[in-house]
Amino acid sequence: MSYSGQRGSSYGSQIRRARMVQARRTPHAKEIDSGLKAPIAKNVEQWLSAPNRYDLPDVDMNKPKEAEKKREPDKPFEPKPLTHSEIQRRLAYHKVMGTTH
Repeated sequence: MSYSGQRGSSYGSQIRRARMVQARRTPHAKEIDSGLKAPIAKNVEQWLSAPNRYDLPDVDMNKPKEAEKKREPDKPFEPKPLTHSEIQRRLAYHKVMGTTH
């Protein structure tokens, strides 16, 4: 895939130009564009001619969301067992302080 422009400018400057165009698009247009899977543009000029119809790497391609990434299910809460000394400490505190709720 070639991203060399017709004007002979470098890839970096073309991408900066495309990112500026993308930044100026309305939030509504960006939201719609991110929800659609579009063909990848052959070059930056093609994307610039119709940014709503093409995707361009490093500019408006969808990035994987956290929800889509595979993750382990949450483990159910398991209370830590109390030691005998911890139970004794809590009982003593309760006797001194009384009901605290």
